[in-house]
Amino acid sequence: MPVIMENKQARWRYHIIETWEAGIVLSGQEVKSLKTGHGDIRNAYISVRPVARPGKRRQRFEALLINAHIPPYAKAGPLPSYDPLRPRWLLFHGRELMALVGKMQMAGLTLVPLRVYTLNRRLKILVGLARGKSAVDKRATIRRREVERELRRHVLQRKR
Repeated sequence: MPVIMENKQARWRYHIIETWEAGIVLSGQEVKSLKTGHGDIRNAYISVRPVARPGKRRQRFEALLINAHIPPYAKAGPLPSYDPLRPRWLLFHGRELMALVGKMQMAGLTLVPLRVYTLNRRLKILVGLARGKSAVDKRATIRRREVERELRRHVLQRKR
C-alpha cells in the first residue's frame, strides 16, 4: 500500500476517533498527477450532504472532498477549464455513509482526509472522524513525544 499523500497536520490538529476507507472519483490526468507525487490534502475537508430524491422515503447522502489541490498532469496538454480545487466525490458504501452522518450529529466532530494511497491499482483515501484538539492537548502531545524520545535515548545508552 504505497502512500501518495499524507495529512500529518490532521493528527496534530485533531483527535482521530475512527477511520474509514473510501474511493475517489478522479479523471485520468488527476490519477497520473497523484501517482507522480503531486497534490496536497492539508487544507482539505469532507462534506456530507443529502441528495435530493423526490418521492423516495429513504434519505441518501453523498460525500465530497473539498479543497484538495490536485494540479494538472505536467506531461499532458493544457486543459482549458481544469480547476485543481474542484470538489471530488468520495465512494462509500451506503451503510457506512449513514453511520458517518449519525456520528457527525454529535457536537464538534468533523471528517478529515488522512492519507491517499494505492490499493490494487486503485486510489483510496483514508478518512478520519475527528474532534479538534485544544492548546492543552497539543502541549500534552509534545510532552509525551519528548518523554518517549528521552526513554529511547536512555535505552540506547544502556545497550552500549
